[in-house]
Amino acid sequence: TAIRRVLVPKDLFSSVREDLKELLTPIRVGNPAEEETRMGPLATKSQLEDAHKGVALLGGKAVFGSLERKPKGFFLSPLLIESPGDAVHEHEVFGPVASLLPYESEPSAVVAKGNGGLVCSVYAEDQAFLEDFISGAGPFHGRVFIGHPKIELSPGPGTVLPQLVHGGPGKAGGGEELGGPRGLAFYQQRVALQGPRPAIQKLLG
Repeated sequence: TAIRRVLVPKDLFSSVREDLKELLTPIRVGNPAEEETRMGPLATKSQLEDAHKGVALLGGKAVFGSLERKPKGFFLSPLLIESPGDAVHEHEVFGPVASLLPYESEPSAVVAKGNGGLVCSVYAEDQAFLEDFISGAGPFHGRVFIGHPKIELSPGPGTVLPQLVHGGPGKAGGGEELGGPRGLAFYQQRVALQGPRPAIQKLLG
C-alpha cells in the first residue's frame, strides 16, 4: 500500500527528509524468502506499470530511490518524492511511494484536498494544534491516528474498525461489514413494532 502524502512543517522539512532517507536506506528489496529482505515485489506486472505511470503523473523529483527496473520480478524500491504536482491530492500510487510536502500553516487544509481517504496520521504534542488539525481533517477520513511514543505498540492506523460504516470517504478500506455486532445487521431482517408498551414488552420478552 502507499503512504500518499507526508506533510512536514517548512522549518523542519530538511531534517525530516534526511531522517526518512536514513530510515529507508537499510531496507533491502528482493526475494521475500530471504531473511534479510524487508520489501518484496509488487503483486503483478500491471501493478508495477501502474506505479511507474503514477510516479510520472505526480511529477516532482525523487530524493530517495529510483524507478530502475530489475531484470526479473516486479520490484520497486521505496521512493520519496519532493515537490510533487497537484495530482498528489487526487491520485494514489499503490506501491512504496510517498510524497513530501512542506507547509507553513493550515496543514488540515492540505490534507482535505482530494476525495479524502482511509487513514490520516498526525504526530504532535501540541494539544491546540491537534484539536485544530483533527477538526479540519477529520471529516475527510475514516480515521485519524494520533501518533505518540506511549502508543507505539498499538495495532496502528491500518487496523479495521468494525464500529465504522466503512473505512473512509469513497468507501475506502473496511468497516462494520467485516464483523462486530453492527455487522450482524447486514444478515438480519428488522421490523419496527408500534403499539402499546405492555404488548410490545411481552412480544420482546
